[in-house]
Amino acid sequence: MELRTLIVGFVVDAVSEVLRIPASTVEPPPPLVSGIDSEYISGVGKLQDRLLILIDLYRLLSSGEETALAAL
Repeated sequence: MELRTLIVGFVVDAVSEVLRIPASTVEPPPPLVSGIDSEYISGVGKLQDRLLILIDLYRLLSSGEETALAAL
């Protein structure tokens, strides 16, 4: 993934698809998306007949991890 000017990788359990969607199709998360982990959602993307939840990648990093990436 691209974070600022760096390409970084995340270790995940599984990936079913990798998609690129136009920024024009992204909207803020609706009020219905509220809960404990809602601060990790940056928006909702629309792609044909699908709604995609977009994760705020910066929220996944600790301040130490962000500092380490900035030093690269």
